[in-house]
Order: sequence, then structure tokens, then C-alpha cells
Amino acid sequence: MNKAELQLHLDSARVTELITLNNGIELSIQASASHYSSPKKEHGPWHSVEVGISHKDYFKALWLLEDADIRKQFDLVSENYWIAGWLNVDKLLNFIKLCNEG
Repeated sequence: MNKAELQLHLDSARVTELITLNNGIELSIQASASHYSSPKKEHGPWHSVEVGISHKDYFKALWLLEDADIRKQFDLVSENYWIAGWLNVDKLLNFIKLCNEG
């Protein structure tokens, strides 16, 4: 996924569908005037987005967040679900690339 594809995904619907990566990580990515994203508007491009991440293996997801150097931006909100607001789009794309390579 590249930046243009991500922006198209976000513009495609008010509530976007889950994105499942090659390693089983599921992403929920939103951006709008009412989400933790920037700029606060209904249509992109956005510089930062709201992201939820889930995986059945808590430690695998944790290690991937650490490897992508974005763990500190995420809060664990349930057993296997993390959420972050205002996550930089380039950092998100790096995380997606890391997950799809492994």
C-alpha cells in the first residue's frame, strides 16, 4: 500500500473496512473531521490518521509496533487491540510495509 492508495481508502467511506495484512495484523484506519486525524476535514489528503490494530498474538503485534518505532503512540485498550490517534501517515505506511514483508 502506498500513500495514494491509503488516501483513496480513507476517502472511500465514512467508516472504512478492516485491512488485513500478510502477517494477520488487522488495521482499522479512519480520518475525518470527527476522528483523531489531521487536518480536521472530511476529505484528504491527511497527514495523520486514527488507527486501531489487532492480532490474535499479543506479543507478535507488540514486537511489530516496537520494530516500527511506533509502540509509544499506541494505547492497549483491550487484550489484543491497540489504538492511536494522529499517527503520521508515513510511519503507518512503514508499519504496513514491515508487516507485509514478514
